[in-house]
Amino acid sequence: MARPGGSPRSKLAAASAGVSAVLALLVNAVLGQLWYHPRPFVDHPKQTLLLVHHGADNSFPSDHASVAFAVAFAVLMFHRRLGVLLIAVAVGVGLDRIFVGVHYPVDVATSVLVGLGAALVVTFPGRPYVGWLVRLVSRATDPLVAVVLRRTGRQ
Repeated sequence: MARPGGSPRSKLAAASAGVSAVLALLVNAVLGQLWYHPRPFVDHPKQTLLLVHHGADNSFPSDHASVAFAVAFAVLMFHRRLGVLLIAVAVGVGLDRIFVGVHYPVDVATSVLVGLGAALVVTFPGRPYVGWLVRLVSRATDPLVAVVLRRTGRQ
């Protein structure tokens, strides 16, 4: 936890992860408008065992996988071990989306690239803006967090 007045690294990681996730979803919305790809259970109803209920909308790219990879790659830029763990979780999310029959491998592979791209944009050229956002939010929340930590005996 990034305590008030402490290192902003964890705060930057969390904010970058959130902004990367939003950016990945925006990119997915654009890509989904450019290319329609029916879901596997729609394209191949007799060959696909659908393990979860899902709408028969566009499957390209996977929003779940894009967000998971965007968060994982953004955190990786600040915390190597946690980022590697989150990448493993994101791989699990992507494989799960294929396994349950709602995405093709190309949908998930594209999501890896979308997540990586979003994280790179946010953590490199976007870092000064995310840093500004973290400082702004910290000014408002750090005094409140400090009071809570003092009252609970954690500081």
